[in-house]
Amino acid sequence: MGGCLSNKKDEHDRLVMNNNMNKYLFKYSVIITKSFLKFEKNDRINILLCENDLILQNNKMTYPIIYNNIIGWSNYGYYYWNLSFMYNGSKKQYLLFGVPDSKNISEKLLQITKKIKLDYKDL
Repeated sequence: MGGCLSNKKDEHDRLVMNNNMNKYLFKYSVIITKSFLKFEKNDRINILLCENDLILQNNKMTYPIIYNNIIGWSNYGYYYWNLSFMYNGSKKQYLLFGVPDSKNISEKLLQITKKIKLDYKDL
């Protein structure tokens, strides 16, 4: 676990400050392949896998996605990762990212969501 501030001085690697979000389990620096909200095509963004949500973030904005709204994810070869989720309550959104290791992101996300299912099962 770590903080949400990058050690790099590069403008695109600085994260938007959000006092509600100070811990993440895994962080991936990726390239988004299409525009979405304030994220532009080919922007470098961070995917933060937290305990209860996945966060898309760069110097322009932060966009949290609770795991319950994630429909699915998939690997396209080694360097591309797809995420589908519910957006605005009823629309499906598909985003494709250029990543350093798609299998690693998928495995970590699966690990987190399985843990959440087990935790809720015992309630």
